[in-house]
Amino acid sequence: MAHDNIRYYHPDTCLLGQLEDPVTGGAVYQGFSLHVTDEPGIAADIHPGYLASCVSVIV
Repeated sequence: MAHDNIRYYHPDTCLLGQLEDPVTGGAVYQGFSLHVTDEPGIAADIHPGYLASCVSVIV
């Protein structure tokens, strides 16, 4: 969050268009404060159970 190359961070939730949140980790809100970890990037990942429930099509 303190790097010069980060200009904007848009923390929209995926719940605007999905029934469940497939993301694990990442930024956490506590009141009006945004907390990040020391993990690389934004420290977010996809939940494996969510991926297993998705339909897969190979073209």
